[in-house]
Amino acid sequence: PCTTIEKLANNYLCGRSKIILSDNSYDKLIYQAAHITDINPKSNNHISPKNTKGLIDFLTVHKGQVLMTRSGTIGKIVYVSKTLDNKIFTPDLLRIEVYNEIDAGYIYAYLKSKIGQMLISLNFYGAVVQHLEPEHLAGVPIPDAPTEL
Repeated sequence: PCTTIEKLANNYLCGRSKIILSDNSYDKLIYQAAHITDINPKSNNHISPKNTKGLIDFLTVHKGQVLMTRSGTIGKIVYVSKTLDNKIFTPDLLRIEVYNEIDAGYIYAYLKSKIGQMLISLNFYGAVVQHLEPEHLAGVPIPDAPTEL
């Protein structure tokens, strides 16, 4: 039997807000989507506190989330551990927050697998730059494994 991602997790985008960058090295760093798989992510971009606090909070990722690139190179995926915890990322990532903490690793492993990547690739759109939206990921079937697994 199978279920879908939407029954196990909320996946969303942070919207396409204008982000004000800063050249002040005391401001917080903001990372590009491509940095999610870096062992030690680096950035030279700083986000200005002139952005609304809500936007900065919304762009901040937290331990236990699963992140996926959604434009250009689609399907790069990472489980947020202490390396990325509380870092600020651009809105161009799908953020997956599981309803039950035990499902985060399972969803990550499945979406990273060859089958998961193939199912994700069925939903791309765009002629030049490919994209993936939350509603495309929501319907991806996922095996309904017993909790013990």
